Amino acid sequence: MPVAFVDSVSLLPGATVLWPSALSPRLHPGGCGRNATLYLVMRRYQCSLAEYLQSHVAASRDPRVQLSLLCQLLEAVCHLGQHGVAHRDLKADNLLLDLSKGTASPKLVLSDFGSCLANLHLHFVSPEVNRGGNPALMAPEVAGAEPGLLSIIDYRRADLWAAGTLAYELYGAPNPFYNLDSRTYAESDLPQPPGAMPPVVKALVSDMLRRDPKERPSPAVAATICEMLLLAPKDLIEGSRDCTDVRRILRWLCSLTANTLLHWDESTSQVDGVSSFTMDQTEELHLDRTTRQVDITFADKSVVQDLQLGPTSARPKLHSM
Repeated sequence: MPVAFVDSVSLLPGATVLWPSALSPRLHPGGCGRNATLYLVMRRYQCSLAEYLQSHVAASRDPRVQLSLLCQLLEAVCHLGQHGVAHRDLKADNLLLDLSKGTASPKLVLSDFGSCLANLHLHFVSPEVNRGGNPALMAPEVAGAEPGLLSIIDYRRADLWAAGTLAYELYGAPNPFYNLDSRTYAESDLPQPPGAMPPVVKALVSDMLRRDPKERPSPAVAATICEMLLLAPKDLIEGSRDCTDVRRILRWLCSLTANTLLHWDESTSQVDGVSSFTMDQTEELHLDRTTRQVDITFADKSVVQDLQLGPTSARPKLHSM
């Protein structure tokens, strides 16, 4: 099956109303397009995120699915930024889902790169310069930019801001910026996050929607937070236990670190042996790869936790910060 071919332009439903000038004169008297075009054969996805949230309510309200979709979206934004690309048109209709593994395991992909910019900075010298796609979900530093000879729009955290608005939709609430104006809103104007949103995610989304891009986390940090939450204890995610219990959080983080090191060493054929190291003078972690035993000794020597790692564990994909 070919992945690209040239053929005549077909008259799609609604084309004469939506984009008449793009049609060929053969199809519309006012058209100035070509009679033939290049077709790219791409993978067909079952639905968009917008359709999924409407049609699969039960699956889309599962806390693990919600967190996974947000995590995948942030991973995609991080990936674009690492390659110097700004999407500039993130919205629920442009996020497609692969449901081949079931509605409870959606795989999210970005689509519609018609407004993307292969640069994270744009010289905004005149109003004719294209800022990007969807004005409703345009970050304040983009929507409010004033043209000038020295004016530059910084897109490094603009897609992250748009992802923050979409988090409301992922957790069952309307997108706040279909009513608010991103150019003039105050952070106090933002509606309360949906009740289903975990406390840590609420704090993250609040930071992602800061007006000042310098006050937002980087896409890598935001993605890593969500990656770690996917591996966190359920009660810690839901906030049903005290999230300020430093010892408990450290115990979980050390266990996560040990699992990561263990599987990293397995991938490099360094399985045997014992490792010990200290982290910020707070505690010591002792990992025995043979018995899969982890001992954590805190700096004050008052607590020693013995953790037994399972036979398998997914290694988190953590980003450098």
